[in-house]
Order: sequence, then C-alpha cells, then structure tokens
Amino acid sequence: MKFILEFPLLIEAQCDHCQVCIHLCPAECLESGENYPVLARPLDCIQCGACAFGCPTGAIFLDEIT
Repeated sequence: MKFILEFPLLIEAQCDHCQVCIHLCPAECLESGENYPVLARPLDCIQCGACAFGCPTGAIFLDEIT
C-alpha cells in the first residue's frame, strides 16, 4: 500500500507577504516567518489545499510526498 501526502510549498519569488494562506489554513499550521509564511506544524497539516487555492499570486502549491 502506498500513501500519498501533499504538503504546501512556497515559491518565494511569487509571494507578496499578504498572509492570506495563514488566515485560510483551518489547521492553523502556517505561521508568519521572518520573510515568508512557513509550515510551522507540518504534522497538523490536513492537506486540504485552502492555502494554495486562496493564494492570490499562486505562490503556494501542494507537492506530493510519497
């Protein structure tokens, strides 16, 4: 059996620091970092994609980790 997990990754050059992703995360696992949002609690991430779908610049996307 193979499990596929998807976690949010950030393209820093596209991020405009609006923090929409942080506010949309229902698991509250994203936090404001020194320069960019960070996945502070990856084990709490429910892979819902709210951060990626809500990002106005497309800076966050879900990437498969197998």
